Amino acid sequence: MHGRRHSPAFSHRGGHWTTRLYTAAVAVLKLPPTLTGSGPGLRQLRASIFTRLLLALLLVSLLPLTAFWQLERQRMIANGEAEARQRLELFADRAMQQVDDWMRLNLSVLQLAANDAAVRSMSPQRQKRAMTRLTTLLPWAYLLHTVNLTGWNVARSDDRPGNWYGDRGYFADIVAGRAYGVEIQVGRTSHLPAFIMAVPIGGQDGKLAGMLIEAATLDHVTDAVTSARLERTGHAFLMTNTGVLIADRGVPMLRRLRDFRSHPAFAAAQHGDGFYHYPYRGSAKIAEVRHTDFGWTVVAQQQETESMAAVSQANRNAWLLLGLTTAAVTVLSALVASGFARRIARNTRSLEAAKAEAEQANRSKTSFVAAAVHDLMQPLNAARMFADAVRSRLTSAADREVLDGIDSALEAEDEILSTLLDISRLESGTLEVHERDFAVETLLETLGREFGILARARDIKLRVGRCSAVVHSDEALLRRVLQNYLSNAIRYCRRGRVLMGCRRAGSALRIEVWDTGPGIAREHYRRIFLEFQRLDTDGQSGERGAGLGLAIVERIAKRLDHPIGLHSWAGRGSVFFVEVPLVKAATMPAPREPPASRGMPAGTGDHASPLQGCRVWSVEDDPRVRLSLQTLLTGWGCEVVLAASAEEALRVATQDAGAPDLLLLDHRLPDGSGPDIVPELFRRWGAQVPVIMLSAERDPALREKVQAKGWAFLAKPVNPSKLRAVVTHMLMKSAASV
Repeated sequence: MHGRRHSPAFSHRGGHWTTRLYTAAVAVLKLPPTLTGSGPGLRQLRASIFTRLLLALLLVSLLPLTAFWQLERQRMIANGEAEARQRLELFADRAMQQVDDWMRLNLSVLQLAANDAAVRSMSPQRQKRAMTRLTTLLPWAYLLHTVNLTGWNVARSDDRPGNWYGDRGYFADIVAGRAYGVEIQVGRTSHLPAFIMAVPIGGQDGKLAGMLIEAATLDHVTDAVTSARLERTGHAFLMTNTGVLIADRGVPMLRRLRDFRSHPAFAAAQHGDGFYHYPYRGSAKIAEVRHTDFGWTVVAQQQETESMAAVSQANRNAWLLLGLTTAAVTVLSALVASGFARRIARNTRSLEAAKAEAEQANRSKTSFVAAAVHDLMQPLNAARMFADAVRSRLTSAADREVLDGIDSALEAEDEILSTLLDISRLESGTLEVHERDFAVETLLETLGREFGILARARDIKLRVGRCSAVVHSDEALLRRVLQNYLSNAIRYCRRGRVLMGCRRAGSALRIEVWDTGPGIAREHYRRIFLEFQRLDTDGQSGERGAGLGLAIVERIAKRLDHPIGLHSWAGRGSVFFVEVPLVKAATMPAPREPPASRGMPAGTGDHASPLQGCRVWSVEDDPRVRLSLQTLLTGWGCEVVLAASAEEALRVATQDAGAPDLLLLDHRLPDGSGPDIVPELFRRWGAQVPVIMLSAERDPALREKVQAKGWAFLAKPVNPSKLRAVVTHMLMKSAASV
């Protein structure tokens, strides 16, 4: 234009692409006229320099970076797939272990109950009383009953008329001499899909006299064995080898059995355990299939896109970084080319100035490439380790021992549930440790009771030494370490003895767990503390753990700064230990008496239940509910005050000036609303106490209103175990705030 002639190299469709690219770079940078120059010769020279410089920088920086990223991308994809598979395998192993543990718990409880003299008597009255006791051990069972060899009921836990069960598959299994029978069928009593397990009852003459049967709805089985999730879409479901769905958190089974034979996981299960890819409901899935010890199939399933989300995000970030690098190199080339063209056109710069500008350009390029490589070399993935809590299985023939075991397990549950989330954050380093001084004897006795029943069931003698030492640690995390030690000792010590005791080690207390198992070779000492490492490769162990217990122990010990270790002798046994700082008994603070301990009998001390002597008010208009609450709370050692209406509650509060430790409050009362009388009760008592609202109303707004006041909310019908846990939590929370 304006009579200007274009060189043939720049005349095609408005100029060569390098000219257009350079012009765009100049426009973006908004270079002043002194840097852009004018005239076709200078423009051509500048574009030529820019072209060569851009190609050189692309070859020097981008091509190696691109090649490196392609190799790194392939490695990341391979590692991402391996990590996704490992996470899914671990999740499947935990789900399978949860199923097998739950089944063994049901089987062991039923077998022990079947050996009870009252059950073996085949007396309806005695069996009825025995089943009443048994319901506390199997809270998910909606029916316990016995049948004789003719198939007719002898006794039932629900007081319904007897029924005939001679046509059931489990009845035929027991009559045929099997140790147990399991069936997934629509319950004859509940008319709902149910899990049914039966065990034989031996008569006084040692011959088969009948069978003891447990029935639980599949929704309860779902709550018991498939509650865990893997990230957002990962979950586990359970089905029979014939394709009948047993448990799935996302599939409610209220009225009929679900046929899962059309599910791709069923076809995969026919090929055996392993890792599978398949499409389902419009999305790609990955699944790990496991067969349990009881013949069922556990499927851990996750969306493939979610399992590879970290790799996909890293891939997108890398391409974005490469794009930004290309743009930066282009801009840098435009700047450098402009400088070179200006120097050549003017021809006034000295050799020193040209050399200095060239060195500055080299320094800029080197700095940019170094920064880009540094960013690409940063870690793009992080492995997460999940730790699962060990569930205590409590079984015993003696009523006293059963009750003691239940109390011990409930107390341990409160502590374990409060630390489950902290355990899962060990790897991230965000765990808050609550260290304090405490006597180690109570912890050892509790573990001895919990694992003693399991040890006796395996014909192993467990002994716990007495220790009066006071240590400084996080009691919940230390308990986790010792639980893993005891669990491994009992699992791999197929016969003989297990001993847990303490000894001094300088300024520390060394807590040791000895066993008479097969021993561990010295070259494996370090290996067994790594993830997914098991030494029972010969299959002789009765159980196969996930290989995470000692890995969790190592991380807890590192977080607490507690040294751990082991010594082992092949064929003779092993000892695992943890060293905990000792404190002088005189420095241990006296335990603060919580509100729930007022009126506690002398001598109960720290070993008594936190509910012992607790004074509880119950404002409830239903006389049956009042009676059941009074019976339940009195059995827990509480002192109970009852009121049937708001008027009666206010009158009793005026007469009895002492404030209770806890208030159980119904929402609807004959003469008003329960929450409306709370401020007046607090005023007459002269104190604010913890409140638990019990209501049959499921209105979310009511729950939010109650929780906003700092109260607890339980929907009716109230599960006794859940009520006890909430009462204990509220009392401990109130004691901590004193």
